[in-house]
Amino acid sequence: MQYVTNSNYLCNSLMILEALHRSGAKADRIIIYPEDWHIPEDNSTSASTESKLLIQARDLYHAKLHMDELFLIPSSPVAMLRAYCLLSGKFRSEKHERYMGSEESWDGAKALEDAKFVHFSDWPVPKPWLKASDSVMEDNQPRCKEIKDIGLECSDRDIWRNLYKDFSERRQRICGRSYDKRGLYPPAMPPVYEVVLL
Repeated sequence: MQYVTNSNYLCNSLMILEALHRSGAKADRIIIYPEDWHIPEDNSTSASTESKLLIQARDLYHAKLHMDELFLIPSSPVAMLRAYCLLSGKFRSEKHERYMGSEESWDGAKALEDAKFVHFSDWPVPKPWLKASDSVMEDNQPRCKEIKDIGLECSDRDIWRNLYKDFSERRQRICGRSYDKRGLYPPAMPPVYEVVLL
């Protein structure tokens, strides 16, 4: 279920629906949106950007669209699974014991592979759909580590950079260029992995 309150969150939700669709997830896809957004029957050129994205969610990803009065119904018990979220800030961290739940060695590539989705949390770096200066990105990216007899090890930095690059590219592809205020950062880098949100 995705709860959207503005066009930025609608685009983010559409990106999640696209990932669910791509992965073949069987879960129902539900978007709850403000009641003042109107959805025309077809994707007419006069429709608002929000309406066009909602139509895309409905038609391409089979999302069920509900206005936000759903939150007014009485509460009921729900069974929740363990969260499989990886915070992007983990790649900047030196300590990983709390995330790992043990003294197991941190392996950023494995953590990303095991995660079901990534939550961008990198203060002072803004959310990935907002523009950050090159200096903010550069100053706050994960640091390379000096490893004896090997040299610099930069895999966490490369993964972190590619998370932002992948988000920017997917956002432009799914929602359109006008939804990506960041521009690409860093300059073209070969993909090391594929982020899959389930």
